[in-house]
Amino acid sequence: MPAPSPITFTATLKNILSANAVGARIKVTLAGYDNTLPEIPGYYLLGEVSEDIQANADGLVNASLWGNDVITPLNTFYLIQVYDGQGNCIAAGEYRLKGGGTQDLSTLAPLQSGQALLFGAVPNGPQPGQAFMLPLPARAAGNGMLFYNGALQLLGNFTVAGEGLHTEFATAAADTLYLMYAADNAQAGFAFEPFIAYGNGATPGNTYTLATAPPGAQFAGLFMNGVFLDPNSYALNGQVATLTFQTEAEDRVFGLYLMGAQTIAVVQPTGAIPGTAYALPEVPSGGALIGLFKRGLFQRPGLEYTLAGETINFNQPTIGGDVLYALYVRP
Repeated sequence: MPAPSPITFTATLKNILSANAVGARIKVTLAGYDNTLPEIPGYYLLGEVSEDIQANADGLVNASLWGNDVITPLNTFYLIQVYDGQGNCIAAGEYRLKGGGTQDLSTLAPLQSGQALLFGAVPNGPQPGQAFMLPLPARAAGNGMLFYNGALQLLGNFTVAGEGLHTEFATAAADTLYLMYAADNAQAGFAFEPFIAYGNGATPGNTYTLATAPPGAQFAGLFMNGVFLDPNSYALNGQVATLTFQTEAEDRVFGLYLMGAQTIAVVQPTGAIPGTAYALPEVPSGGALIGLFKRGLFQRPGLEYTLAGETINFNQPTIGGDVLYALYVRP
C-alpha cells in the first residue's frame, strides 16, 4: 500500500485596502497529540510539528500538510495563526484537515469550543476497582458505550459523570475497559450520540422487539450479552429482530443505534485468517473506526490493532474461526 498523500494547503493574504499583505505569513502547528509521538502509521514519524509559511509577492500561501485523518493519535488538529508584516499575530484558529486535494483556509470551518464528539479512551484507575478517571469531561451523565473485556455493557452497569466513570461491578486485575462517550471539547471523534435499545422477548426464544429508536438514529448492530452478533445470524424487520438460533435463559438481547447526520457502514474486512492485515472497502472518514469486533468482542484501537488508510493491522494474528466486523463512518 502506498504512503498517503499530503493535502495542498493554500491561503491568500490581503490587507484591508485589498492589496497584497506584504511580509505576511501563516504559522501552522500540529497539536493534540499530548505525550504521544505523532506519526503516519507504518511510514513516517513527524519530527517537525510547527512551520512558518511565508506569503509570496501575490499574498499566496502554499504548502503540503498531512491530513489529521492520517496522523496518529486520533486527536490531532492544527493551530493556524496569521501574522502581518510586522510580526503581529492578528488571527488564530484550530482546524482539522482531512481528505485530499487542495484545500483553502477560507473554505475551512474552525473547530468550535464546547463541541461534544463521541470520543474513545481507556479509563485510568487501579484494578481491581470500580472508580476510574476520564481524559476529558463527559457532556452528559450516563451517556456512553462501555466495553468490558470487549463486551458492550448495558447502561445500568456503569455511570459516567464529568471526569469520572464508576462501574457497578468490580473489575479484576487483567480486565480490559474501553469507554466511548460524548466528550466536551474533544478535538477529534465521531459526531454521534449512542442509543441502546433493549430487546423485549422470551428467553429461550429467537424473536425480540427493540425499543423505538430516536429520530435520525442508524442501526449499528445487534448484541447478545454484550457480544456483537454476526449480521448473518439474524434478520431485522423494523424493530423486530429474528435470530437464526435460540437464546438461553437470562440472555440479554439489545440493539445499538447511533444518532447523527453521517452515514455509517458495517462491513466484514477482507483478508486471510490466520493473519494480521485486513482491508476495508474504503478509507473511513476521520481515519478511525467506531468499532472493530473479533468474534463479537470489541478491539481497542492502538492496543489490539492500528488502522492505516483502509488497512487494519492486528498486533496479534487472528486464529482459525475468528470473524471480523468493522463499524465506521463512510467518507
